[in-house]
Amino acid sequence: MLKNFSLSYCEFRPPAELATHVACTWCNLSRAVVGAPAQAIIPDGCADIIVFGDEAPHIAAPARTTQWVNPPPVGTLISGIRFRPGAVRRILGCDAIELPDWSVELEAVCGRRSWPLLAELRAAGRSDARRRAALAGWARHQLDQNTEADHLVLRAGAMLTRAAADVAAPYCHAAARTRPCPPRLRGGLCGPIAHDAGISRHHWFNAWPLSVGV
Repeated sequence: MLKNFSLSYCEFRPPAELATHVACTWCNLSRAVVGAPAQAIIPDGCADIIVFGDEAPHIAAPARTTQWVNPPPVGTLISGIRFRPGAVRRILGCDAIELPDWSVELEAVCGRRSWPLLAELRAAGRSDARRRAALAGWARHQLDQNTEADHLVLRAGAMLTRAAADVAAPYCHAAARTRPCPPRLRGGLCGPIAHDAGISRHHWFNAWPLSVGV
């Protein structure tokens, strides 16, 4: 989750037809000064497609450990789209666990499927609204092309997000030391959620890492 870069950060609700798979689109404008410290990116089970300035779009995969990221130069426009846990397979065409831990170019994963987005982003220039519209439009097209949704993991991800809200804070300091996802989140909460979702605990622990990557 890229939020803490001495940036002007804004989130935008996705179009209604994308809401089950897309958490938000977002933008940042870097205000970092020279020598600004690296910021911790805490694992949250979400994947993003991120466009830094004029660079090619990258996938920020669901991190397995905390990542320390240096802030981009002042004035850098960053646009992104954040996918909900479980959405990677349908939109990107691979299991989340297959993605490198942290960042890889979108084209390296999606090949020619990414080319229309690359062209739209080049045409958008520094217009954040056009960049975010291009990202949302590309995600919509991928969902239209692949109708096999991972409803189980999407539902469980939403349940876990709600259930974890009251217990995640104490782990933030530990997570900042690059420790893996807290056992209480992986185990203590997952048993009841697996039960509510109508699957076994074993099924849960097989399905979740494949689709979410953590």
